Amino acid sequence: MKNISSITAHVYRQQEAKLTKEDTATECLVRLHVNNEHLTSLLASPEQPDDLMRGHMATEHNYVVNDQDTITVEVDKQGIDVHLTTDSAVVKQSRRNIVVSSCGACHQHNLSALVNDLPIVEQSGTTTNIDAIVEALYSMREHQHGFLQTGGMHAAGLFSDERVPLLVREDIGRHNAVDKVIGALHQQRPFAPIALVISGRCGWDIVAKAARTNIPVIASFGAASSLAVKAARASNITLVSFVSGDKAVITGPFHGRFSGTIEKGNDSGSKQG
Repeated sequence: MKNISSITAHVYRQQEAKLTKEDTATECLVRLHVNNEHLTSLLASPEQPDDLMRGHMATEHNYVVNDQDTITVEVDKQGIDVHLTTDSAVVKQSRRNIVVSSCGACHQHNLSALVNDLPIVEQSGTTTNIDAIVEALYSMREHQHGFLQTGGMHAAGLFSDERVPLLVREDIGRHNAVDKVIGALHQQRPFAPIALVISGRCGWDIVAKAARTNIPVIASFGAASSLAVKAARASNITLVSFVSGDKAVITGPFHGRFSGTIEKGNDSGSKQG
């Protein structure tokens, strides 16, 4: 099963409708299981389901899939089943409803707990260049093949160093794209990423996943929500959002985090962030 499907549709242009073939982003049901017990069901793109399992376990259940664990994938007409088999004790809570966004908030009824219960990201001794992170965000577009064909897929990338290629995954869901790229990181590379870059807006769910995997910076083309800002500040995460050209809105920890950046007060004399 592929991320892109072909459909027959009318394309309207200059008062003329023409029947043709169009590419669309495939959306399917992906069911995750741990030791043959149902964990959750997601609406997601079908490719890299093993990365989705690894990332989802890391960001939602604080469990890193190891070399002794096995992941198997089964595909049928109803969707995809991903099975994780492990001898480790995995703390998990099965969800009966299909998860479509903000995965970690499905069973949460206390707004303050969404912020206060997140882990605090460790403060690195090194600083980061904002321009390098913004450049990584723009360079992610080169890897968004599904979006270029369909216009219906999100992307997430992990930036670690200007000398290391950006690791990118696409999915029809933003949170799934984040899970997939984090899952791919655990499988492929042993480094700690400096920044998570995402193609869309930054909501609370993205900040929560970054906090749970100790990622200090999130950069996004879209704006950050108010709850994302609150969660970022509480978790020691810096948001570089609403990136456009040479401008970005930075919220969360700023001082001592970025190199080569002049920090000035605003017109009222207070600092931004």
